[in-house]
Amino acid sequence: MENIKKIFLISLFTLFIIFLHLASANTYVADIYFTLSNTVYTTNEKIEQLGYLSLANYTDSGTLVSSLSPLQNANINVTIKLFNSTLISNYTLITDSNGSFYSNNSYYKNATQITAPSTAGEYIIRAQYKDPNNTIWFSESQITVVNQSIDKLQISPEKADYNPSESVKVKIEAVKLIGGNILHVSNVSMNGSLRNSTKGSLETFNCTTGSNGKCFITVTAPSTYGDYILEVGNFSAFSSFSVIPFSHNVYMKDELGKSLKNIYAQGEKAAVEVSINNASASDIYTFTGNIADSSGNVIKSITSTELNSNNSYKSTFVFTADALTFNYGAYRVSVTISKTGDGSVTSSTSFEVKDWSFTIDKRPVSSGFENEYTIFRNRTMYLQVYPTYRANGSIIQEINTSSFVITVKNSLNNILSSTNAIYNSSCGKGGCYEFSLQSPSEIGQYTLSVALSNSGLTQTKTRAINVVGSIMSALTTNNDGNLKELFGTNEFVYLSLTNYNSSILSFNVSDAELFSVTYMNGTEFSYTNVSNFTQVNATNSVYEWAWNSTNQRLKLDVPKYGGVYNVHV
Repeated sequence: MENIKKIFLISLFTLFIIFLHLASANTYVADIYFTLSNTVYTTNEKIEQLGYLSLANYTDSGTLVSSLSPLQNANINVTIKLFNSTLISNYTLITDSNGSFYSNNSYYKNATQITAPSTAGEYIIRAQYKDPNNTIWFSESQITVVNQSIDKLQISPEKADYNPSESVKVKIEAVKLIGGNILHVSNVSMNGSLRNSTKGSLETFNCTTGSNGKCFITVTAPSTYGDYILEVGNFSAFSSFSVIPFSHNVYMKDELGKSLKNIYAQGEKAAVEVSINNASASDIYTFTGNIADSSGNVIKSITSTELNSNNSYKSTFVFTADALTFNYGAYRVSVTISKTGDGSVTSSTSFEVKDWSFTIDKRPVSSGFENEYTIFRNRTMYLQVYPTYRANGSIIQEINTSSFVITVKNSLNNILSSTNAIYNSSCGKGGCYEFSLQSPSEIGQYTLSVALSNSGLTQTKTRAINVVGSIMSALTTNNDGNLKELFGTNEFVYLSLTNYNSSILSFNVSDAELFSVTYMNGTEFSYTNVSNFTQVNATNSVYEWAWNSTNQRLKLDVPKYGGVYNVHV
């Protein structure tokens, strides 16, 4: 009997070893990725991250054990490193039941907070998962950290198309968004590059924004036809231009080719117009192409058409947006233009087929907003939707409330609140659809999204909502604080500030700064801060400003050009 027990125990032990071996022999395949709320951060700014992890399991022979599905309770190691792999910070996040991992933000308020490094530079954020076989799976993203408070970078060429080897003037901007206003930030240093369509580097550059928050550099357009990329801050911002053999235009127009038009009703005729801008009298061009729906399905071909001196190098392809071919929705027109004996260019434009549209507006009275679309935290905001027929502009009535999907989202696209709209015959001239939502509890910019489905078409419109903790307004006054709007070129301008929040009707601020002064043609003026009002000198060549905290007032001398100026404080 004792021998039988020994044999049974040995057999059990052997089976246990076999099962351990089978488990360790499995192969895992993980899918991990994440998004960030921004690509440019100020030092020590909160970084908002949202990612997902899925895991599949196979035997060594390739047999599927479990398909790719969200993995719960997995440890995600998040690191921030320099490009030379020097570790700056390290965090651990845990996936939820949906396989999601996230840092602290307006939606996940109790999650671990990730903070940008304290030193300006270029960094890599890496999210890493280690599977049961200790195989590492990861995803990475690059960020730029700057000392100044900015929200994003922008880069753009002067034109969209260039000739081979032509000089390309590039504008780079550092932007701060305050209450829906775009302000430019000075003294921001950036590195960038010119790249080909496969992201191979062709030329590098660097620049520092001036007093107007902008800087300009010049690169040389490549000698080879094609599309090229301009990027700054390791793709924190990017744009593109094309090197082409000739200059051209592709437009959507009415059937007569007289007026620009990109929205058509079903059954209406439309025209694709193609023209050459720099043709010689002996040149001959042809264009062909197609029209595709929003899924990329080609639904109509554009027949070959010749452009020559007889038609002044301009011609149109006319078609009917018939109901059998064109459902409601967006369409992309792709046209390839070829020059006999030279190269070709592919260009595109777009249009929509729809019989109705809609707008979003805040309620005219008691909307909950302080100004424009700026609102305090945890306030009820009241808005209205106006769906109208394109033919006569009348309000579309009797839309079911379930046809509306209305949401407020944060920068990571998390839905913070949602509702529907209800028809009210008494608002506006012919009625409207009203809804209300609670503003988010954290300061920041959010997206209000309204999707409306009607007559087989779904349209979506968005509007930026700015949630603030306090409001500051500035009025142009004289030295005593009395309202004054017109000033002579040898007078001083005073900006009197008033400040309030949701609980205090008026309070003083300890400091204020003149951020920018812009002329009506877009020219920005550089101002120097001096210590007190008496030092603001209107007779020297320097524009100056000063702040008086007792009077809550700024004083500045004025440019010597008559006109309207925009001032940001």
